[in-house]
Amino acid sequence: MGDWRLGCEELKQAILAGINWDEIPCRTTEVLFKRLKEEIIRLKDEGRVLMRFNELRETLQLRLSSEFKQFDVMSVRWLRDKIWDRSLM
Repeated sequence: MGDWRLGCEELKQAILAGINWDEIPCRTTEVLFKRLKEEIIRLKDEGRVLMRFNELRETLQLRLSSEFKQFDVMSVRWLRDKIWDRSLM
């Protein structure tokens, strides 16, 4: 049997070269995460510390709708977990 890795690097480079990176939409940004974090902390400061996830998501979408058309659920979950891990909630 030959080396199974033969040609893998060339294949990787060909795949990467074939992707038009400028046309792939950005799903998340540092600005989005910063704003989500600020709003979650603001909710905490307002005394709203127990919320169902769907209520949190909808509240954030309402508060940030003028800045961001849409953000995905995974962004909110990821940030919620990060803030929770740091005991900010």
